[in-house]
Amino acid sequence: MKTRILTILFLLTCSCLYCQVILEHLTKKDGLPSNYTSGIIQDNDGYIWIATPKGAVRYDGKTMKTYTVEDGLTTNEIAGFFKDGIGRIWFNC
Repeated sequence: MKTRILTILFLLTCSCLYCQVILEHLTKKDGLPSNYTSGIIQDNDGYIWIATPKGAVRYDGKTMKTYTVEDGLTTNEIAGFFKDGIGRIWFNC
């Protein structure tokens, strides 16, 4: 009985510890407007936002959309981001 309980606890522990980490190295070849980034944040919808000196980039894991002054930003140089208490992403220009 003791062995059975220990086996179950071991299996539960192993299943809780299992995780998958995926790292991607993104560059201009992947669609970034610049290889220099100054900030990164994830919004409540799962999008990754990347701050660059040439605009803000929204990344969904496959495609990138760059936002610049042409899209209504006051400047292309984005220094970083922060998320407020209700989940809105604010740009630090």
